[in-house]
Amino acid sequence: GVDPTTKLQRLIKDLNENEDMLEMLSLGRGQGPRIEEILRNAMQRGKWVFLQNCHLGHSWLQNLQKVIHSMQTDQLHPDFRLWLSSMPDDMIPGPVIQHSIKVAME
Repeated sequence: GVDPTTKLQRLIKDLNENEDMLEMLSLGRGQGPRIEEILRNAMQRGKWVFLQNCHLGHSWLQNLQKVIHSMQTDQLHPDFRLWLSSMPDDMIPGPVIQHSIKVAME
């Protein structure tokens, strides 16, 4: 697969943003509560969150759908962004995909 990490870091640099504005986490066992806390913090402070390897976190993806659904537009910092990377996978909830802007990298 292709790792979009360097492209995302370059985007931050091109936008003259501080590299600390990006939180990168790889989905895996036991990461759910930590990811939810980081997401809620980022929503308030306008940070970017990059969740890598979403195809490895099937058990937590339903929670991600709930977190995304709970995002109140009027309560989100305008600079907040949520980036997801995944291999093609049928287990990613449809609403997560439908409410996303997709970027394909090869």
